[in-house]
Amino acid sequence: MQAKGIFYNLSDLIPSKMADFFRNGSFITLYLSPGDYHRIHSPASGEILGFFNLPGKLFPVQEFIVKGIKGLFSKNERLISYLQTSKGKIAVCKIGALNVGKISLAYHPCKTNKTFRKKEEVFFSEDKKIFIEKGEDLGVFHLGSTVILLFEKDLVKFADLKLKEKVRVGDRIASFV
Repeated sequence: MQAKGIFYNLSDLIPSKMADFFRNGSFITLYLSPGDYHRIHSPASGEILGFFNLPGKLFPVQEFIVKGIKGLFSKNERLISYLQTSKGKIAVCKIGALNVGKISLAYHPCKTNKTFRKKEEVFFSEDKKIFIEKGEDLGVFHLGSTVILLFEKDLVKFADLKLKEKVRVGDRIASFV
């Protein structure tokens, strides 16, 4: 996969068996600048399967630094939400950066960039299922950074977006096929 012109190995971004669901799938990278809205909303309705908290570095994400540090997005702190929709799985990869390392989830007390940090992948049991509606609050960056949405193969068709085009909550970025 590629983000900001740099190619990544999917299993480096998501070092979990969950990465297998997104092989040969599609993705979109959304950069949140300091002046942007910093909440992350669910791209579709479905069940939250769980999340993966990956402590890491907090390199800045300016374009020249992203190009200079190989695999930056897979090195920076990440908090990934796994969604099961009626059409397939989606991973919402929230990636921290310098001064924006704190990421919170709306559906669980997990927060990143704490004093004591550990890698933690959590899957919710059948009796603790969490359902979320499209557009509902999924989490927040405590400033801004990058979100990479991953979709299973042949799951979506992207809208005709231009490189660096701003999108707002509720804008169509893709449709299920």
